[in-house]
Amino acid sequence: MIVMAMYAYKDKDRTTRVLAKDTTERDKGIRYYCPNLKCRAKMFIRSCDGESKSFFAASGNPGHIEHCPYGSENTYNPEKTKEEGFNSDDAISNLMKVTWQKKVSETKAKKAVGDVSEGAVVPHTILQIYDMCKAHYCEDTFNLQQIGQILLDSRSVYMYPKGVFGYRIIEAKCRAHLYDHDDENIYLETPIDSTELARMEEKISKKKAVELFENEYLNQYEVGTFQMLAAIHKYLFDEIYDFAGKIRTVNIAKGNFRFAPVMYLKTAIENIEKMPQTTFDEIIEKYVEMNIAHPFREGNGRSTRIWLDLILKKELNKIIDWSTVDKEDYLLAMERSPIKDIEIKYILKQALTDKVDDREVYMKGIDHSYYYEGYAVYKAQDL
Repeated sequence: MIVMAMYAYKDKDRTTRVLAKDTTERDKGIRYYCPNLKCRAKMFIRSCDGESKSFFAASGNPGHIEHCPYGSENTYNPEKTKEEGFNSDDAISNLMKVTWQKKVSETKAKKAVGDVSEGAVVPHTILQIYDMCKAHYCEDTFNLQQIGQILLDSRSVYMYPKGVFGYRIIEAKCRAHLYDHDDENIYLETPIDSTELARMEEKISKKKAVELFENEYLNQYEVGTFQMLAAIHKYLFDEIYDFAGKIRTVNIAKGNFRFAPVMYLKTAIENIEKMPQTTFDEIIEKYVEMNIAHPFREGNGRSTRIWLDLILKKELNKIIDWSTVDKEDYLLAMERSPIKDIEIKYILKQALTDKVDDREVYMKGIDHSYYYEGYAVYKAQDL
């Protein structure tokens, strides 16, 4: 049996994704990589003749590892699967009907979608729907429904920052204490693919950063205030974190350095807001103090660098050309800045530019700002 996947990757680091439907004849013979990071299977494109659906399949050694969701355990076949008429909510709802209705439902389902032996069938069992979803990328669609909104797994978990509502198939491990009768909650442990999650965080938030350059959303806030910084953070990360724009409620540290304790955080922010910001030195000192405060659980650096540029633009008609600031130099200077800020002042002063409204400078700056934090898959100008 040929096992089929509807996407694969060009590189072993899985940074460049390729959908089977976007391939052509010239892509035949090119080695692609299995979507499963743990699997080293060699994938090749098949059926690029325009008469049948293209797909990826493993060939030669190494093959798929045991239990790889893109291996022999997946029964999905695009030629025997019908998209038209598929609706995940209806399918799951039918499966939840009581047992005595099951035979009637199955009879109706067969009449509606046909038997497998008769040709293409609309997915209507948990296994059929699950295998179909695993074969496709989570942002791809099946009969206009996004795969990630049908199956919640390690690839699509980023789509659910505020919880799961409605019918979903969830790939997860059950805790020993599955159901809590007091709060009426079911507890599951969903495995998270941190690499994929980081990619999606970068793509979503970086696209939002691009929007901030193009719209006037931040004009309603006073430059240099925490309210503006919180607005930036919320705009960037609202689709990712449920704490976007909110002051953290946990203590955090980086290496051996502990950021402002929660019990003093609000007071620290109030004091920072009162700091002067009329000269370059004053602005950088204010920036350093806000970094020490680290008001959010995640995303402090990226949001605070945008905040810093807005202060510089208003007060000095300058911004930082971040693309000229070396990553190691910057990070080391920021690490030492709580004790001595002369180094970070020198580095950032050398990178000042008067191109405050230059789109290219901004886009490269966003890319470099994300690069400091280890995000470098997407280019801002391409989003």
